[in-house]
Amino acid sequence: MAFRIGLTLLVLLLLACGAPAPVVYEKDGFALAHAASWQVTDDAHVGQMRQINIEGPNDAVLLLQHMPNETVLPLTEYAVFYSGLFAESLADLTVEADGINEMERPMRGGPVAGIRETFFISNETHRVPYFREFLFFEKGDHTLVVILQGRQMDETHLQPEFTRLVNSVVIP
Repeated sequence: MAFRIGLTLLVLLLLACGAPAPVVYEKDGFALAHAASWQVTDDAHVGQMRQINIEGPNDAVLLLQHMPNETVLPLTEYAVFYSGLFAESLADLTVEADGINEMERPMRGGPVAGIRETFFISNETHRVPYFREFLFFEKGDHTLVVILQGRQMDETHLQPEFTRLVNSVVIP
């Protein structure tokens, strides 16, 4: 009930600011609100982990991974592990690491420590710079891993939507 009230207040606040009404996604205790230009493309269980994929414009992606605390690697190790899997998944493209650093993201409850990674994805003719952020939120015996990814040239436009999306997430 509390998450419904929170999402309702978020929707009303955005409408009062003249922003288009967000789309509310709710399933099995999870809820979030996203811009109409974004879409939940997958919500699946993989072993003990539940992963929700939300895709936005221009290759922007937000992944939510909810799993028991004992299965989560430390933040930096998790970022390196995930980045390796991501690079392996792009068979026809090259992923070139550019940097990985600690960072803080301002959030509703105060700043959240995270990891920021920059990298390039390239093919024979193009080389595009990307960024990725990793954030951990613990609740009881589970951790929500949030992975934000987009093109560096779109970052100024993506950051407010990433913040709204993450602030709207309600987990069981």
